[in-house]
Amino acid sequence: MKPPQQVRRSESAFGLIFGAVYIAWLLAVPYYPYLILGPAASALKLSPAWHRFYLPVLVLGFAGLVQAGVNLGRPDWTWLRAATRLASNGVALIIVKSLLRTYPFVVAAADTGTSVGRNETLAAIANAMVLLALVGLATGLSVAVLVHAFQCLKEMWRWIDSRRNPVGSHIS
Repeated sequence: MKPPQQVRRSESAFGLIFGAVYIAWLLAVPYYPYLILGPAASALKLSPAWHRFYLPVLVLGFAGLVQAGVNLGRPDWTWLRAATRLASNGVALIIVKSLLRTYPFVVAAADTGTSVGRNETLAAIANAMVLLALVGLATGLSVAVLVHAFQCLKEMWRWIDSRRNPVGSHIS
């Protein structure tokens, strides 16, 4: 008999660790724009549209954290990982597609003593890079949604199969 599928505890533990680091980073970004804009934080700022997406992204981070925590205690709940990832990636894809309609993504900060023209040029370059990153992210999330949808179908099939062929009915 094939052993039951389980989520590796190491995968859940790393999910908890990296999820907590991600959430801490996300919570710090509004107070330390350097964390997202790097050295350009003195010349650029995120456009106001980003604020609409902050809470949904934070909720997605917490959902991943909860899923990892539950799977640490219940590694046999493989369906939870597949379903959570499908839902999270689907919502993330919607968020990214919505973000793509909010151009410009960054704007020049108020004159900080440097040339306004230089900041505008920097903003134009940053907007092009953010656009490229968002298109790449949308592409990756689209693939992830398909992969996790397939995994959910496998989990459903495994559940249906377990109902049709209960373990106790097998003759050794």
